[in-house]
Amino acid sequence: MKVKVILIVLFGFVFNVFAGNILVIKTIDKNSEKTTVETIYVQDGKIRFESNKNSGEEITIINPKEGTIISISPLDSTYVVITKDDFSKIAEVIKIQKEKMLNQLPEEERKAMEAMLDAQLEEMKNQPKTEYKKINEEKYNGYNCEVLEGSVENKKTETIWLAKWQNMDVRDEYRKLFREMKNFVVEISKNFGEFGNVIENELDVEIFDKGFPVKTISYENGEITSTAVLESVKEKEIPTELFNIPEGFKNKSPFDEFNIE
Repeated sequence: MKVKVILIVLFGFVFNVFAGNILVIKTIDKNSEKTTVETIYVQDGKIRFESNKNSGEEITIINPKEGTIISISPLDSTYVVITKDDFSKIAEVIKIQKEKMLNQLPEEERKAMEAMLDAQLEEMKNQPKTEYKKINEEKYNGYNCEVLEGSVENKKTETIWLAKWQNMDVRDEYRKLFREMKNFVVEISKNFGEFGNVIENELDVEIFDKGFPVKTISYENGEITSTAVLESVKEKEIPTELFNIPEGFKNKSPFDEFNIE
């Protein structure tokens, strides 16, 4: 699961889930000039996220009430269902696989590899969070926005045009549903044990309560790397089958890649 994908899905969830909404977000990579189209379908408390990011269709369906995430791969007609409780087992499996790998190495190589892996994990766990500050107020695509600048250790990482919820006329029931989704991700982080901090650091859940990002510019070493824009929001009835697993697709265990039951 890609944390940036979850971030966009989280923001999309607050829209009118009862009538059905379709959101389209386009991201342009500055270096490759490649455009990624991300479409979010929201209805009846479920979310379907589609992306063409990796030269093929990627589909994720999230049901926060049931606590499930379904990852669908049209390329090989398979799907994986992950529950919030599975993250505890996945964390344990990662530890087991790490030990298996290390035990196959000679003593000196084992010590060096173990030290390197531990250092990488510690760096990920202790990665500083993004700090945001308001730098302006602007109107973008018809939305009154606060312009926020995000930085990590005083280095600019992104600029966000954030439309406050009151400017988007979001009703209280949608705010409640949004909080349920946010709590779902927080619970996943807790179940993920020592790896959970990585998710929380990447998601910056504190910003979720403030509004919806209608434009985001990302930076690396002071240079623009990508620009993401909310292209459209449509309200319409969505076919229920879009939120179901496609007929004939094969179920794969989330633990298959670890070669365990």
